[in-house]
Amino acid sequence: MGFVLLKDARSYRQTGEYFLKKSEQAYLELIRRHPDKAGLKIELARFYYSQRRWQDTINVLAGLSSKRALSLRAMALARRKDYTQALELFNRVEYFADNEYLYLYGLTLEEKNLFSEAAKLYQQIKQPPYYQDAQRRLKALVSVLKKEKLPKSLLRLVKSAPQPQDFPDADSVVLLSEESVQIKGKNAEIDHSHMIVKILNDKGKERWAELHLSYDSTYERIEIEQARVIRPDGRVVYVGKENIRDVSKYLGFPLYSNVRVRIISFPQISQGSIIEYRAKIYRSKLIRGEDFSFTYPLEEDFPILKATFTLEVPQNRRVNFHILNRKYLPQGISLKPHRYKQEGVDVYRWSFENIPQIIPESNMVPTSFVNPAIVISTFDAWDDIYKWWDSLYQDKLSPSISMKNFLSHLLQGAKSSYEKARRIYEFCATKIRYVGVEYGEGGYEPHKAAEVFFNRYGDCKDQAILLVALLRLAKLEAWPVLVPTKDVFNLDKEFPALYFNHAIAAVKIDQRIIFMDPTSFVVSFGDVPLADQGREVLVFTSQSPQLLRIPYQKQNRLDIKMHIDIKADDNVYIRREIAAEGFYAAGQRYYFRFTPPSLIEQDVKEKMRNFSALSKLVKWKILNKDSLRNPPILSYEFIAYSFLSKAKQLRILPVLTQTPLQASLIAKDKRNFPLDLGGLSQVNLEAEIHLGNHFRPEYLPDDLKLDTEWFDLCLNYRRGGAKDIIFKQLLHIKRWEVSAAGYPQFKAAVAKALQILKQQIILEKFK
Repeated sequence: MGFVLLKDARSYRQTGEYFLKKSEQAYLELIRRHPDKAGLKIELARFYYSQRRWQDTINVLAGLSSKRALSLRAMALARRKDYTQALELFNRVEYFADNEYLYLYGLTLEEKNLFSEAAKLYQQIKQPPYYQDAQRRLKALVSVLKKEKLPKSLLRLVKSAPQPQDFPDADSVVLLSEESVQIKGKNAEIDHSHMIVKILNDKGKERWAELHLSYDSTYERIEIEQARVIRPDGRVVYVGKENIRDVSKYLGFPLYSNVRVRIISFPQISQGSIIEYRAKIYRSKLIRGEDFSFTYPLEEDFPILKATFTLEVPQNRRVNFHILNRKYLPQGISLKPHRYKQEGVDVYRWSFENIPQIIPESNMVPTSFVNPAIVISTFDAWDDIYKWWDSLYQDKLSPSISMKNFLSHLLQGAKSSYEKARRIYEFCATKIRYVGVEYGEGGYEPHKAAEVFFNRYGDCKDQAILLVALLRLAKLEAWPVLVPTKDVFNLDKEFPALYFNHAIAAVKIDQRIIFMDPTSFVVSFGDVPLADQGREVLVFTSQSPQLLRIPYQKQNRLDIKMHIDIKADDNVYIRREIAAEGFYAAGQRYYFRFTPPSLIEQDVKEKMRNFSALSKLVKWKILNKDSLRNPPILSYEFIAYSFLSKAKQLRILPVLTQTPLQASLIAKDKRNFPLDLGGLSQVNLEAEIHLGNHFRPEYLPDDLKLDTEWFDLCLNYRRGGAKDIIFKQLLHIKRWEVSAAGYPQFKAAVAKALQILKQQIILEKFK
């Protein structure tokens, strides 16, 4: 019986398709006979439209300009989601009192962010079936302000919410943060976030006025379940679609069009307002099969009164947990989860109350060094992570013919491996435009090296893969490297997880591993940016992973030379030259390349007037600003009037020293967090003072040497013949970090150094 019914249904469908085909053929035949009759084409287009054949509808109506033809073509374009062309035709037709037409016109306006115009059209639709659809669109479209009775739980939060005086250091306070990650049995993931925040002042209003939620549209979709503002007067403003935008995060770079951001603009937000939103991100796949890894940081730069974090995984799936920065955990807070089973899943739940804000201190280390965090990972060994990412990039290394031809030209005359590697690095760093997409933000898989080479742009992992591909093409041993920069938590060798936010490369030359970060186009070969230094990294060597530490660079130098020629009238002619290496050189190159010459000259004049307010610039120049091989040099010459302080026949030279040891470093009585000195560095100053025939030394300070745990300072004064004085200052920063416990001793050492640096040379003037 079932077979007979199925056979009859199939026969009926085939009969219907037969008559539809015959009808289409009849229309086409009539049009062939009467090509000038536009009405026949419109009837065929209506026939196609009724069959949901949108492209055929559009094609038949091409070239027709009547309102009937344009309106039907606009509707078909809207159905096909070609809203740009549809809007052009809708605007030409302007108006038809047809519910479907009005609905599709409104939908097109809505997609082009013309929300008020769309709302007007939806309001004109009074009959089903489009009435209900139009009402739903209106409800989602327009922000609604109304007085309503809030749920009791929310009402309690609102009434008990703190006032600005309760948190004088905060601009806002999170009343409730509920976050959850659900790992589904088919290796999909749903992330849910629910936040309730009170705005304490104007800074908080600026912070929360717009909420940015990034996602990867390849495997993720985002859903805003609720967004509203509870005003101080108790009325509620519901966010409408006109306040929500979805845009490409990197609009100018098509390779990363998948990285998108959903932006919620909260209307009528003000001091005392409370915002609430609920959002979900659906991920169709995990990082690798059943594996996932993420980090939950505890603290923010605003206080959190109550927070929960929940992880749900299929029952009996193994999950590993690790705590970072445990010593900074606030008193009374535990990072141990409550575990229980629920409907076939294992649930891990953390609950927190009164999480204090991180109040920044001047020159403090990044918060990744002091913020307690939970690392969650299903990877059991670093080899698992190695195999996963190795499979993502290996096939991307294949060079193109153009890459081979280019490399042959680039390496012409290069004899050593070092020179070959340097040329390839300099090309990738300076000629491949960097797109600042954080590793993992747009996916973990890099693009093909040949594609990056052709486009001449890429994010960090793309630039690293191109660099490795070219180095290997040159027969050099090179590998990609995953890095957690200083802004994120450093990896723990004993706990495999995805800590990384950056990718660079490494090359092995004469048994030495040289790390290279091509995203920084002002950093020389052999150097890496400060954010990479001292970090534990994962190196993808040929057979197995290697966990190495990028060393701190020691060749960060400022060499300052001064020639001071004192004239008989107490005026002084000064030549000053500053050469930089290491991170000082990178900073100088960037400054010289991107600062207009007029502003550089103004900065030179300001430095010159630090010696004497009455100064006149004679000339200045910059050398090597575009070279990654030679140190950038700034030199200038100026006349300093009234350079010397007078005391009868005595003349006192101003302080000549230059040092990163500033009083601002020791301004606090005590510190809660370590002090960041930047990096290991040296500042060397040599001043040659020519006295002429009218001055002689009256007092030269004693040579001094101060050795501390963090820095060494050496000052040397000597006669350079009958008419010259040679002054030298050598400052060596030996450690980049000062612990909070060691800060009092550091403060005392810096205070002593600053006293020493105040010493001045005294001259006697005679006729």
